[in-house]
Amino acid sequence: MRFVSFHTKLFFTDMPDELLDSWFIGGDCSGWFYARLIPYNQMEPDLEPTMEDWGWIMTVKTNENGLNRLKGVVFS
Repeated sequence: MRFVSFHTKLFFTDMPDELLDSWFIGGDCSGWFYARLIPYNQMEPDLEPTMEDWGWIMTVKTNENGLNRLKGVVFS
């Protein structure tokens, strides 16, 4: 397994108290990666961005048989 760490101002990193119940940090980043992977050839949706208690996860299938999957994990 390989990991990539990055820093950007493109996504929310802080949330005002009044929005804590309506938006969860990391969802925008996970959705951004997912939406950009799907258009590539031989990539199929597998697991849409899903919030877990430790962060976000999403997966796409990377071949026709669906034997290989690319997982994306966003820790928030």
